[in-house]
Amino acid sequence: MIKFFRKIRQRLLTENKFSKYLLYAIGEIVLVVIGILIALQINNWNAEKKIEKEEIGILSNLLESLLSAKEQSDIEIFNENQLSASLLIVLNKNSNKNKLSINTISDSLVYNILWNSNPNLPVLNSYTDIKTTGKISIVTNRKIRESFTNLELTLTGLNSLINDRLTLQQMRIDDIIVNDVNFVRLLKIMEPGINIDDESKINYNIILNKKK
Repeated sequence: MIKFFRKIRQRLLTENKFSKYLLYAIGEIVLVVIGILIALQINNWNAEKKIEKEEIGILSNLLESLLSAKEQSDIEIFNENQLSASLLIVLNKNSNKNKLSINTISDSLVYNILWNSNPNLPVLNSYTDIKTTGKISIVTNRKIRESFTNLELTLTGLNSLINDRLTLQQMRIDDIIVNDVNFVRLLKIMEPGINIDDESKINYNIILNKKK
């Protein structure tokens, strides 16, 4: 093809047909420009397809991560409800309080209240990845991008709540454990092999009658 155009140019020059040669040269430039534009369009199309494929991958991973986080959240909610019920039993404030006695409170019940009072944030690795790598802009759906803001606010609020409860645990509850509870008996729950035959039982009635 290149040899063909070269022959045409040479023939026009040798015949001294400058105007025709000029028109031919302009036409050749136009063809080159059209070829470049087509190549750019193909490259843009390929780039868009690549971004679209990456977006689908990001959203698929995010969906999987969110479903996993929902399962974690369901477990945390269940544990939270269990903790709440246990606290009401210990404080003798549940709906069946007339049927309860101080003997209802066991070391294992108190152990669960003291050590399971801090829930965990759901793990969202995919969201963390797209946030740290700046790939949120790849997501073209506006509502999904707006949902990221709501998700961030929710996670921040949950994290603040967990930190507040951890602070309460360290400032108040740990102090009670050290001063009023026979900690060795509670260790039995975590380490069944510990011998607590010589350890005095914990009188929860006395402990719960203390205002703090």
